[in-house]
Amino acid sequence: MNIKIGTSGFSFPDWVGTVYPAEIKKKEMFDYYVKKFPFNAVEINVSYYQIVSPSVYNSFIEKTDNNFEFIIKAYKGITHDIIERGTWKFKENDDVTNMFFSTLFPLKSGGKLGGILFQFPPYFFPKNETLNYLKKIKIKSGDVPMFLEFRNRYWDKDEYLQFIKDNDMNLCSVDLPKFEKLPSYKSEPLGKTAYFRFHGRNQKWYEKGIDRYDYLYSEDELLKFKEDILITAQKVRKVFVFFNNCHAGKAVTNANMLVDLLKEGYNN
Repeated sequence: MNIKIGTSGFSFPDWVGTVYPAEIKKKEMFDYYVKKFPFNAVEINVSYYQIVSPSVYNSFIEKTDNNFEFIIKAYKGITHDIIERGTWKFKENDDVTNMFFSTLFPLKSGGKLGGILFQFPPYFFPKNETLNYLKKIKIKSGDVPMFLEFRNRYWDKDEYLQFIKDNDMNLCSVDLPKFEKLPSYKSEPLGKTAYFRFHGRNQKWYEKGIDRYDYLYSEDELLKFKEDILITAQKVRKVFVFFNNCHAGKAVTNANMLVDLLKEGYNN
């Protein structure tokens, strides 16, 4: 079985003194993540906020072994800014898209690019222009696995799930609070590669001033996920598992717990 486990990001101020030593410097965090945690993957999320220089990705490559893989979260200019808030007009930017994809060359050529995560906002709805946009992004992605995460339930319909499957895309199995507006958890993979993304189940998800990712999964909850992951691993080429409940290092705690639960099914 090919199972990759990690966290959604690795550099957070509230990890200092919790999962990282109190005296750690920001530039030392990735080294610590790679050397001290039993993980074989990481989801890079700084790439959502800015276009990352290829030299940064080169430095990541140099610090990891052959078994380690990266998932790059797509730049917000590709996923969020394509819809103008207020007017809700669709306005894709080919220059931004091309720039983002061009930066990934070091990871792809080095065999370290596990895929690209496209997390779309709640106001990204299924319709002709968004379906066509996903097809264009798929062409840009080429043979790099394309993972989709939606934040509304409109994509849960069979016709759209079939569209994702027919176009060789992969849908993230997301665990979120069980609210009517949010997508439901699906353990059955649609594509050739599976992607589990655990956000936590904070019931104050929509409250202002609350860190919605402040949630620690219990062992009983993780045991259910363990079963789903092992079953899925028999059906696909590879399974990625990332914890995004990053508040105060809870993602690291839960990722470590899952590694321990999988035991022989996991090789870091």
